[in-house]
Amino acid sequence: MIIINRVMDWIETVAVELSAFSVMLIMLFTSVDVILRKTMNLSFPSLYEFTEEYLMVAVVFLSLSHVYKIGGHVRVTLIVSHFIAPTIMARVNKILVVLFLMFFSIMLIQGFATAAEAWKFKEVSSTVLEYPMAPALFMVPIGAFLVCIRIIQKIITPESE
Repeated sequence: MIIINRVMDWIETVAVELSAFSVMLIMLFTSVDVILRKTMNLSFPSLYEFTEEYLMVAVVFLSLSHVYKIGGHVRVTLIVSHFIAPTIMARVNKILVVLFLMFFSIMLIQGFATAAEAWKFKEVSSTVLEYPMAPALFMVPIGAFLVCIRIIQKIITPESE
């Protein structure tokens, strides 16, 4: 289990760094585009679409597993902690973890099928640049896979949180 944790930590580190790099690219591209538009009346073609279809997908899906690991996803703890007994909440949390696993497993399977189809048919964006869509679509099942591994780890060793 220690080896799996180390490998997952390394993969998550790479994924989070790619996610952070995507945020930096979004800021850089947008800033340069605004400056060029305001000063020289020039603009990057299809920048908005590329940011939306590639960079934002990377930001969200490549960081999912790390956010799950550190407990950073949105929770309604203030209300729940006052109205639900801790023993009942522990049972509810176990059920929720299984539901999360089911949800991300479906996302993994469907995301992979969609990305594989885009790869097979060489799907490209509908913009002037016509860049391939498959690499962006593969980020969804990659992120879902990493979250599934973390959820399975949590089910197997619940005290490791």
